[in-house]
Amino acid sequence: MKKKLVILAVCWALFAVSPLAQAQKILLWENYGQALMISPETGMQITPDFDLRLALAANARQFEPQDTLPQDLSSYDIIFITLGFAMDCG
Repeated sequence: MKKKLVILAVCWALFAVSPLAQAQKILLWENYGQALMISPETGMQITPDFDLRLALAANARQFEPQDTLPQDLSSYDIIFITLGFAMDCG
């Protein structure tokens, strides 16, 4: 009996920390026009949401990128809005 409880507790703990158990509907509103800059680290052209996309991917989070803001935002749990770069970037 104890063995079954331990296995059940371990399975529940693994499920609780999995990204699937913590699923949120995430909107990434790309409100920056055609802004581009050269990354000082890589020398590649990047957009203002580059690092945010990397962070979401590194945390196994799915998101919806949109360049127009939807009329109804009630279905989203998290909304990220990227506006552009600071004047001293690049």
